[in-house]
Amino acid sequence: EIVGRRVHDLFPAALADAFVAVIARALDEGRPATLEYALELPHPEHPGRTDFLGTASPLSADTVLFVARDVTAEKAARRTLRE
Repeated sequence: EIVGRRVHDLFPAALADAFVAVIARALDEGRPATLEYALELPHPEHPGRTDFLGTASPLSADTVLFVARDVTAEKAARRTLRE
């Protein structure tokens, strides 16, 4: 269960700090703020590291909507094109 838990209860400290910072930036600036990050997750198509692009969008003065997209395949395709 995730609802009601703190970000620092769910993620390693450095990543949790990055989430808090991007949320604060979105609230302070009143516009969406993004964060690229990676997690080690079990995934059938690409086991191991999964890359995400997260966007924190302010809904009110003290609420954000955080949406994370799996961008692992996109990053791999860009690496292949550069090589």
